[in-house]
Amino acid sequence: MAKKPRINWISIMGHAEVKGASITYTPVQIAEGPNKGQTQVCMLKCDRWFESGKISFKVTLSGEDGLAQVIFNHDSPVNQVIAGVGAGGEFGIQIWSTANNRIEPLRSVNPGAKPKPGSYNIRIEVRGSKITLFVDNVSVCTANCFIRKAQPCLFMGGDAELVVSDFAIEGGQSKAFVVMQFTSDFNELYDEVIKPTVESFGIECVRADDFYTSGLILNDIAQSILESQLIIADITPDNPNVFYEVGFAHGMGKPVILLSEKNREKLPFDVSAFRTLFYDNSIGGKRKVEERLTKFITSILAS
Repeated sequence: MAKKPRINWISIMGHAEVKGASITYTPVQIAEGPNKGQTQVCMLKCDRWFESGKISFKVTLSGEDGLAQVIFNHDSPVNQVIAGVGAGGEFGIQIWSTANNRIEPLRSVNPGAKPKPGSYNIRIEVRGSKITLFVDNVSVCTANCFIRKAQPCLFMGGDAELVVSDFAIEGGQSKAFVVMQFTSDFNELYDEVIKPTVESFGIECVRADDFYTSGLILNDIAQSILESQLIIADITPDNPNVFYEVGFAHGMGKPVILLSEKNREKLPFDVSAFRTLFYDNSIGGKRKVEERLTKFITSILAS
């Protein structure tokens, strides 16, 4: 079995000892300044990039107020997402609001309580805007929030020593969810243009009709939108299902690429302000769709 590449860390706040697969935090009181007498926390940043997938580690607490959390979206203009031990409760998920410059709870186990001493296996799974926290393989809380591609940080603190070990990052494949009417013309556009263009970025491409025989249509569609980094929708016909799914995606703040044939008379008022990729339903027109869709996706992934 191939050995996993080592994760490298650099301290950007406080100090912790990194030795092999273990990171040890030892509390130290601040000697001077406005925070004199308080315990110094520590934040380490790793050399990996993460947007979706799994992050796991083991933490051993020797005190009752230990913090061992992963911070996502660090150095990003969007809210930072914090998940792990001591986040709003014994375990939880929080955000650092850039608008209010403060921590706001999303989901937590025993809100306000402190984690008990002991060892815990932590796993954080991110799929699209759905983030789930597992403790000892038990799913304890789930929240919806935006995770941008960034280098995760490890935040540690408390009045007693704690050790984080076996920190691992497993990247997951990003997903695009495609919404369109299911007729031969649109099937051809999907199979010959949209799907191969999306997959050329290494992104999984899924269409809504994959779920129309499951018996739980709305749940499956909502779940797929939540777990997708990108939504592509063809709004050429006035299809209620398509517009429902577009509205849900916009409500979740998902990046949405709208497609429409040029011969459509007028876009509905609610979407007329959004940037739309207009195309001719011809061989040459589909080639241009491919080119412009590539530019749209490139722009979204770079943002």
